[in-house]
Amino acid sequence: ETVLIKNSALRDQVLADLNANPVGRQVLAELRDRSGIVRLPPFFIRVERDSAASYNPFHEAIFLSKAEIINPNLSIEQFLGDPAKQRQYARENQALFAHELTHAAQARRSPFEPGRFSMTMEQEYEAYLNQHYYIHEQLKANPNVDTDLGDYMVALHDIYRYLRSLDSDPAYKNNIHVDSPRYRSMMDKLHGEWPAH
Repeated sequence: ETVLIKNSALRDQVLADLNANPVGRQVLAELRDRSGIVRLPPFFIRVERDSAASYNPFHEAIFLSKAEIINPNLSIEQFLGDPAKQRQYARENQALFAHELTHAAQARRSPFEPGRFSMTMEQEYEAYLNQHYYIHEQLKANPNVDTDLGDYMVALHDIYRYLRSLDSDPAYKNNIHVDSPRYRSMMDKLHGEWPAH
């Protein structure tokens, strides 16, 4: 069963959190429409096989993993009826939302971009880099921030090895590689900035 999160508590918290983070603001900037309004995709809850969340470009929606939300003390119905729980979930998963909203932004780019209608590893690299830099900005603002540092520390140790490891992740077994000016520029920027990171 797939359930739509209808009220605005989670959406409003995601907007507030990402607006407070420099990387989050960059992600949101790509989701602005022609009138300058940030248009977030709808959020749903469903069973996710391989991840805590996913963005689906065909539905233009973000799907949150049911397993990440429910527990013996919290049902889906209780979560949907409790704005405070939704805000808490958003606050505790800020980098995850930055990652999935990066995919939402990618899906709104020019249809003429190479790989625009394919699932590519370069799209994942961009999303994971945004996730990493988002956490980095959180730590700069508050070294004691409560966030998952697992992938962050692995990437910090060797970013290129970390990105290569995504290629063998079963979740991305059908993703292809694509060459494009955007992603060449992204990697050039990474080469230039990472030593000082």
